[in-house]
Amino acid sequence: MGGLRPRYLTLAAADLAGAVTIAALLRPEVQFAYRAPSLHVMIETTAAMAALIAAYLVYGRFSHSRSTSDLLLLAALAFLSVTKFVVPIASGHLVQNSERFAAWAALTASVLGSALFAASALVPARPLRRPVVSAQVLFGALFAVAFVLAIILADISNRLPLGLDPSTADARFPHFAASPALILMEVAGMLFFGLAAIGFTRRAEWTGDEFTTWLAASAALACFARLNYLFFPSLYAEWLYPADVMRLGAYLLILTGAAREISRYRRGLSTAAILDERRRIARDLHDGLAQELAFIVTKSRSLAEETIEPNVRELGRLAAAAERALDESRRAITALFAPIDESLEAAVVQTVEEVASRVGTRAEIEIDPNIQLPSASKEALLRVVREAVSNASRHGGASSVRVQLLNGDAVRLIVSDDGSGFDPTILGRDSGGYGLATMTERVHALGGELSIASRPKAGTKIEVVLP
Repeated sequence: MGGLRPRYLTLAAADLAGAVTIAALLRPEVQFAYRAPSLHVMIETTAAMAALIAAYLVYGRFSHSRSTSDLLLLAALAFLSVTKFVVPIASGHLVQNSERFAAWAALTASVLGSALFAASALVPARPLRRPVVSAQVLFGALFAVAFVLAIILADISNRLPLGLDPSTADARFPHFAASPALILMEVAGMLFFGLAAIGFTRRAEWTGDEFTTWLAASAALACFARLNYLFFPSLYAEWLYPADVMRLGAYLLILTGAAREISRYRRGLSTAAILDERRRIARDLHDGLAQELAFIVTKSRSLAEETIEPNVRELGRLAAAAERALDESRRAITALFAPIDESLEAAVVQTVEEVASRVGTRAEIEIDPNIQLPSASKEALLRVVREAVSNASRHGGASSVRVQLLNGDAVRLIVSDDGSGFDPTILGRDSGGYGLATMTERVHALGGELSIASRPKAGTKIEVVLP
């Protein structure tokens, strides 16, 4: 929409519809009715489908906002679309004079829909306390009203007027010599859509909501459609009226606004996903790489200033911290280059092969391809795999590592190696316990459990169980 104000789009729709109306009034060659049964059916079907699709999209909007106005708009579109499908079927099976019943049922449904449309534009957009219950009550009431009206119309169907017959009346000039009831219904629909255009325009000016802007333009077009019906009040279904095209345009404007709303949601979700990923990477760098570099800087400064002795123990801790920092940087780079939709199986295989090839360890991988994990669990599991495979070579001197990711009652990650092993009871920070402690914290944060089975000269087995 750019910088276009809502009132301008509403006025543009009204101007276009007004120009068509004036042309029909002033130009004799432009008529108010054309005999085209198949085209009329096509327009009605297209309008019904547009209303149904728009109702589905508005349902998503209501699920997010839970507001009264969105619920009424959903009810209006759903009522208009469903009745367009139900009325032709019901009229052919339930009443004898199906033509008159179908025409008046469609007109009555249109007026009721316009009333709901106007209500959705005028009521405050406040969230409902119990949206599901409110929706059930509203749709139940609409069904009851529609059922009662259908019975009444079926009972008096033989006495219902169809207005002017385009085959005998002059279809070039406005006529008002029709049933007062028919005129009243058309006037009511025009007023309701006019109120909706005003209400939606004011709300769009106030909130800046693009979808509401399209609703305002649609209501303006529908208002002029009713005005055209008023100029030539006829309910003969085999005839096509210019107002039918305007009414279809009104539905298509709603559908366009709903589609743009969905597109905006998708862009918002993409932006949110990018921001979440950036925050995750920043958090990982802070918790991992930055901490290791800070440790290296502190120890290096102490060694340079000779405040500590440059013994083997301190130098070993420095080398281990540098290795972990290097691993963290490589992990971050891999995560940035990885495809967004990369499967868990592919991510685990890539991680294991990358670490194993770098540390010179042979890797065996067994993965159930049907495992699905949330992104947070997936990332934590990959970090555990990376740490476990790296420790197997660097601290255990393993020549081969076996990685299994199995699915059963729970997701199980098993990393076993043929390295030198160690005594878990005397595991400490200086012996490589820092990485194992970090892995344990990550697994516990996901609600899982990590167990270590190892003994000297017998290799190590790390098992992670995720619920």
